[in-house]
Amino acid sequence: MAQLAKRNRITANAVGYPLGFVLLWAVLAMARSGTTFHLAPPLVALAAPLVYRIQGGTSRSTGVLLASVGAGLAVISTSLLMVAGFLSGPSLLPFGDAFVESVVGAVPGESLAWWWPVGHNKSA
Repeated sequence: MAQLAKRNRITANAVGYPLGFVLLWAVLAMARSGTTFHLAPPLVALAAPLVYRIQGGTSRSTGVLLASVGAGLAVISTSLLMVAGFLSGPSLLPFGDAFVESVVGAVPGESLAWWWPVGHNKSA
């Protein structure tokens, strides 16, 4: 029972961190809609599996699920911020706008999440 409670706590913490990053990103985007926060999507995508791994999570399937949840949160929050008109800043990419950059920016976070926190878990 104690092991299940610990696993549930670790998973809940891993989901809480990206939600906190999304909230922070949303507040910053609302305060400065002309500014693009280039690192927000990769941080949101990477936060869940990274926190899971740091706190001792060992299930590979849970790590993969959390990596997908992080990328999904990044894309959903990007879409909501775009629809609300809070992603009007410049883009670093030679094509598209801040929305495209945010969606493309979630890919490195997702890839890193699969490669390091999940991919190097030898105990599962």
